[in-house]
Amino acid sequence: SQNENIGLLKEINKIQKKNLELSEKYQKLYEKLLNEKEKKEC
Repeated sequence: SQNENIGLLKEINKIQKKNLELSEKYQKLYEKLLNEKEKKEC
């Protein structure tokens, strides 16, 4: 039904936002890791 679809879309929306947040966190941590590695190699 229409209502079920709307509910599902809202769930998907929430999950996508969460995914985006996690991707950004991952990116920051990864960059931090690379920076540490470069410092050690110097």
